[in-house]
Amino acid sequence: MLYSARVFLTATGIALISSSANVSAAPLEFRYGFDVFSQRTTSLHALQSLTMTYDLGSGFYIGETLFSAAGGDAGGLFTAGFEIAKRFKLGNSLDLEFGAFVGGGGGANVVTSGDGLMTRTHATLIKQITPNWAATLGLSYIKISGTSISTPALGFGISRTLDMKVGGGHDLSFGNSVTGDISIAALKPFVRVYYPRNNLKRSGVPLKNMYIVGAEMSFHNARTDRGETFLSAATAMAGDGAGYGEYQFGYRWFTGNTGARAFAQLAAGFAGGGGVDTGGGLIATAGIGAVVPISDRFSAEFGVTGIKSFQGDFAAISPYIRGAITLGKRSAPHGSNPTRWQISTGFAQQVEHTGYRVPASTRSGSPVLVETTIDLFFNDHLYFTGNAQSAVLGDAGAYAVGQIGVGYEIPISDRWTISPELYVGAAAGAGINTGGGLVAGGKLELDYSLRKNLKVSFGAGKMLSKGGAKPVTLHIGLKIPFTSYN
Repeated sequence: MLYSARVFLTATGIALISSSANVSAAPLEFRYGFDVFSQRTTSLHALQSLTMTYDLGSGFYIGETLFSAAGGDAGGLFTAGFEIAKRFKLGNSLDLEFGAFVGGGGGANVVTSGDGLMTRTHATLIKQITPNWAATLGLSYIKISGTSISTPALGFGISRTLDMKVGGGHDLSFGNSVTGDISIAALKPFVRVYYPRNNLKRSGVPLKNMYIVGAEMSFHNARTDRGETFLSAATAMAGDGAGYGEYQFGYRWFTGNTGARAFAQLAAGFAGGGGVDTGGGLIATAGIGAVVPISDRFSAEFGVTGIKSFQGDFAAISPYIRGAITLGKRSAPHGSNPTRWQISTGFAQQVEHTGYRVPASTRSGSPVLVETTIDLFFNDHLYFTGNAQSAVLGDAGAYAVGQIGVGYEIPISDRWTISPELYVGAAAGAGINTGGGLVAGGKLELDYSLRKNLKVSFGAGKMLSKGGAKPVTLHIGLKIPFTSYN
């Protein structure tokens, strides 16, 4: 489940569809929000959200939002989807925003039937505090299919605009013309083990060791030498806690700029699912580690963190190893380190078959999931890929998939390309019989370029699991090539 990177990069990619300039400092906005329900009909009493939107001009904004449980006893509920908004100026530092969200998800036994489709409409006042920071206050209406949640909510939050150095398409020739303080530092896939500290699951049985897979996106500021901000997302792939997921935002301090060095980090976020008792979902982590360079672009990071939920019975020690794919050097001039990316956003369907759901399940259907994929190119053809999916149709509310893997893009004409991919990851929820969460598989995509920074994509593949779920998968969506400059 790679929603943290998904939220950031999907908004970046959408931004570049409409960009008329080749390279710019993209006006992205990052918002943390909190919605408190006026009607409490389930164990979920409030939602927190992470939103990344792009300013399309004329007061229109588009992007993506991730919601998670934040009040009550529903840690582990996650939903993600698309956001669109329109703003009106009320004064020099005050805006009124009307917006809508459509997405899906579930977890923590809140979505017990149906599709898990979530809609949210809102009216929000935005008060500018500084040129980059703003506070928000508003009213929303939230409805989640498969639950009794259909309620007004009071919302408040804080937002910050970011200037990211990006360009549409895969033209790498712009060099030092690129401006903007914030840039992507590295992509870091990781694996780790959670050793619980005598914790009980929500069912009352002891929580055993969990094996976690995930990825992290780190960012650095041109004015900062020895630190980086990071967003990470992870999910259980083996051991106990199938269906557990977490998302963190934090900061890391290094003892040096380059080479072998140590670091310390602090982070906070939200987690739960798989029976893990995180209470309302809020968590905090702290840790130490070391960086071991392997080449100019690759390094390994080793360390250990401690994790603790603010509520619920969850605390663990977690050793880990990360692979860091560095995208630029701090000593290099701005814009001298271009990196090719590609975003896919659309829908995936898993075709139901005999054994697809656990025998006790009363649900049926072929789930449709909202999906977003992030591709990082190592050269003209080979790329690393990360994919996140959440169910919105097909009687599979609370079903989610997260995958990482490799792909190879092969041009077959000026506009057509094919891309075989292999992946490994985790999937769980809604009675889908994945046998503990670990999944693997592959797919073949056929893409047609509408223009240099927009493709339409069709795909088909096969997902394998340790359980009975081995569905054929069908995919349709848009691909958005772009370039970041470090």
